[in-house]
Amino acid sequence: MPQSSPLVAATPQEALRILQHLDAGIVSVNCWLKTLHGKLICDDASNSVDLADDPRNCNFSRWFHDDATPELRQNRMFQKTGKLHKAMHDSGHSLLQKKTRHLPVTVEEYNTFMD
Repeated sequence: MPQSSPLVAATPQEALRILQHLDAGIVSVNCWLKTLHGKLICDDASNSVDLADDPRNCNFSRWFHDDATPELRQNRMFQKTGKLHKAMHDSGHSLLQKKTRHLPVTVEEYNTFMD
């Protein structure tokens, strides 16, 4: 089994920059999640950005795909984070699409999204 590369930054400044991006990503995802819940619960009409399939509409995704260091991209946990992040957006978009079509969102679909 291949070894995961360590999360090593060249400098303390680089480590701080990575942590700042991760922190901003958490804030961004929490805002997105709050908006998604509002749209699902309050029957708010979804806008095109919410339903877009382009993951780069998310600040975290832009950093993840465009600005993360090559060393960080090679890390297995970093790669897993990217896959989980994409799955979260895909599932959320699926829920919104059902809602805009006036189809019910099942408990199982919602639980899958939240897990």
